[in-house]
Amino acid sequence: MMPELSATVKQQIIEDMANLYKNLHEDLSQLPAPCTSCGFCCHFDLAKHSLYVTTLEMIYLFDKYHVTSKVEKHCPFLRNNLCSVHDRRMLGCRTYFRLHNKEQTIAAEQIYEKYLGKIKELHLKYDVEWNYQDCMNIFQEMM
Repeated sequence: MMPELSATVKQQIIEDMANLYKNLHEDLSQLPAPCTSCGFCCHFDLAKHSLYVTTLEMIYLFDKYHVTSKVEKHCPFLRNNLCSVHDRRMLGCRTYFRLHNKEQTIAAEQIYEKYLGKIKELHLKYDVEWNYQDCMNIFQEMM
């Protein structure tokens, strides 16, 4: 469930998240980019993983996009094996595709943890309850 926020606070959160992701992009640009845009990582059942997200990530995403179809095994924003919310995708989506060898895995995990910490700081700054759960549960609730 999304928290009730004033328009001003919501806009500040959107701006802070955009800046955070801009900085993340700069950090990730130091790593090789092996993503082939195959969409495999968005098929959670095939990739055998779950994508955990925070409240602020959902606020940032749902400010612009909405879940329009019910799916159970892959991200509802996957369209023709491409991300239809690429500009607002979550932290895990931004770092997971880098996990192709041990060095990249370690580097991406460190970057993920660094930025997850920054998102936690934003939760405190805006007094938004920390909620970290499987995105598919949230998407199902939104339907």
